[in-house]
Amino acid sequence: MRTIKKFVNTMKRVSNPLVAALVLIAVSFVIVGWKPVRAALADLVNADVLSLPGDTATGQAKAPFQRVADLTMFSGASALTSVDLEFQDAAEVRIETVTVEARLPAGQSPILSLYTTVNGVQAQHFLAAQSQGAYLESGTVRQQFCGTHYVRLLSDRVGEDSPTIKAQLIRTGGTTGNVACSVTISGYTTPLSR
Repeated sequence: MRTIKKFVNTMKRVSNPLVAALVLIAVSFVIVGWKPVRAALADLVNADVLSLPGDTATGQAKAPFQRVADLTMFSGASALTSVDLEFQDAAEVRIETVTVEARLPAGQSPILSLYTTVNGVQAQHFLAAQSQGAYLESGTVRQQFCGTHYVRLLSDRVGEDSPTIKAQLIRTGGTTGNVACSVTISGYTTPLSR
């Protein structure tokens, strides 16, 4: 009993909370063993990983998704915006990964972007694509651009409207020849609370 009182008084004098926490963990190891302490720490860490802000109290889990926007631009055009990628039953859409791929005539470059809306305000997010080199297709020299990005983008409902995301392609360096492009987004949706 006397040893415990000394320990408590010593801990009261420690001014650094990190040192105090480490000492408490070490003492816990000695008293109850490694496995219960490890399980308690794992529960603490996983609490942040297993849920997102906006998850419902009813236990409805976030739902993973993956959507592809295919954009085809014909000779003479310089810009193209995709149709809306809608998420009917979602309160929020959280985009975690974006992959872009574009094939253009040699000498042209893509400018790729995503449009999201949060609290009624639309924002444009630009996506880098790196040249993968030139190749020959039906006698025409073409160039391929690719890129994968880990992002943290959000789109939510505007009134009764579902969260929507648009992909946009602009080409620079000329308007001759056809352009093929795909933008793949993946992440999680937070369901509507019913």
